[in-house]
Amino acid sequence: MGKKKYGVKGFTLVELIVVIAIIGVLAGILVPSMLGYVKKAQLAAANSTAKTLLNAGMTACRETDVRKPIEDGIYTDQGDPEPTLGGGFGTYSDSIINGYLYQYYPKLQGKYWAMLIEGDVVTGACYAENSTTANVGTYPVAATEKHAPPYNFADALAYAKDGTAW
Repeated sequence: MGKKKYGVKGFTLVELIVVIAIIGVLAGILVPSMLGYVKKAQLAAANSTAKTLLNAGMTACRETDVRKPIEDGIYTDQGDPEPTLGGGFGTYSDSIINGYLYQYYPKLQGKYWAMLIEGDVVTGACYAENSTTANVGTYPVAATEKHAPPYNFADALAYAKDGTAW
């Protein structure tokens, strides 16, 4: 074996620390903006699911209306996070309608959702992945970023129906 050569080219420790510091600064700038994009994407997905819920609800209304008339009110699953959801409407968890919804859209099982039915027509729908999420999707008026917890499904349904401030 031979002696060490002192003319070997490479990076010094100071140069490596400077590069790591620059990467850290760039990451500090990019991460918050990326988190904003993630939140927007999650809200868009929740709004899309609310639209699918409304369409599945309309199909369920058409099919169940032949068997029995559908009462006006708020229909939701058994996992309703608010016992006082009604807000002037009756609150229902109709097993026939829920069965149709879960048949058309199985993703709804175990999630938080509600839809407002008036005159055999679904006039508004809202959806949340869980009871603590910051993203509550609504349809036909889509929720925006300013709608954050604590959310109230009765208010979300009113917003979904006609854009009333929440």
